[in-house]
Amino acid sequence: MQCATVQAVGQVQHRRFTYNFPESRKRLVLQKWEKIRGPEHPQTLDALGDYAVVLRHLGKLDAAAQAAQKSIFGSEKALRKDHPLTLPTVVQLGYILTLQGEYSRGEKMIRTALTGLEKELGKDHPYVKKLEEAETLSQQALDGRRRILGTGHPYTFKTMYHQSLVLLAREQFLEAEKCADVRWTECRQHWDLSTLM
Repeated sequence: MQCATVQAVGQVQHRRFTYNFPESRKRLVLQKWEKIRGPEHPQTLDALGDYAVVLRHLGKLDAAAQAAQKSIFGSEKALRKDHPLTLPTVVQLGYILTLQGEYSRGEKMIRTALTGLEKELGKDHPYVKKLEEAETLSQQALDGRRRILGTGHPYTFKTMYHQSLVLLAREQFLEAEKCADVRWTECRQHWDLSTLM
């Protein structure tokens, strides 16, 4: 199975039923990228950032923080500190820190990263839009991906994942869970996941 496919399946399942499955899949993706591209390659570091997200969802906050910090350090070295591919992981680390009770440090990190993204990408870029606008944009992207790529495409599932994150950030927990449920149902309709377990 290709790394991108394993990565997509791991993202599709990371919040449903068997939490060990996506963690092992993310770890597998990370190991494959390390083998193929090396530990300092931006794709490997991005996979490490994704792994940090899975660990955060599992409640393994210390391990998530370590993975995010390693990803950030490597991305800063490989790309640069204020690179648009580095800063989203900085936002993730800030969120992890707030979950660990380090509110001021986490909030400062998030604000710094969002300011950097705004400077690098511009105020109108989706990464820096206000959460209300981000929700609208993610719904438009999801509608477009469903229409153009279809409901079973990995990018459609990834967009559904991002939409659920926006809803979580807006503290719309029921809507986020509903989005995750729809995503899981559509995933099961299109992929035979039993062959992956």
